[in-house]
Amino acid sequence: MPPRPHHPDPAFATTLAHGLALLQCFRVGEPVLSNKQLVAYTGLSKATISRLTYTLAARGLLLYDTELRRYRLGSTALSLGYPLL
Repeated sequence: MPPRPHHPDPAFATTLAHGLALLQCFRVGEPVLSNKQLVAYTGLSKATISRLTYTLAARGLLLYDTELRRYRLGSTALSLGYPLL
């Protein structure tokens, strides 16, 4: 991931941008990711990644695999793209 740009615009929702950057880490070749991988890919702190993955999982955008101890995209993520198909 490229470095995160600073946005002086007060209308810019940094937390939302971080959550979207996290979701963009999931790709066809890498559909299951750990918090450690997400930290490395986004450059965000462990605490931020933990809060984001918890929240995104609570909203159905991520699913947590207890055996692998990793996340994958949830069905809610698919439903967001469905109107574009």
